[in-house]
Amino acid sequence: KDGLSLSSPDEETRKFWVNHGKACMKIAAEIGKAMGRKKALSKLVENMLELANMTDDDRIFISHGDCEEDVEYVKELIAKKLPKNPIMVNYIGSVIGTHSGCGTLAIFHKGTHR
Repeated sequence: KDGLSLSSPDEETRKFWVNHGKACMKIAAEIGKAMGRKKALSKLVENMLELANMTDDDRIFISHGDCEEDVEYVKELIAKKLPKNPIMVNYIGSVIGTHSGCGTLAIFHKGTHR
């Protein structure tokens, strides 16, 4: 609404960002419990599928930092469960890549909540 997050004067906007942070921490904690890269990626997809709220036409986006084998693995897992949804793949940008490094992988999709 006003372009601000936690510093917004709007209580609804502040609540949104607090809840968003809590959801991110919950997902990170679950992924952290998984041991190994494949298990962590499988958990990422599992969390995505739990939150997904899409029609067959809705796209799924995967962004990554030079980890194409991981992307293929994640694409296969998603395609098994959501075979009609198109999956678009792209590299992360230079700013995010500088901060997160090689091996970063993110999935973007429509969900039940943020």
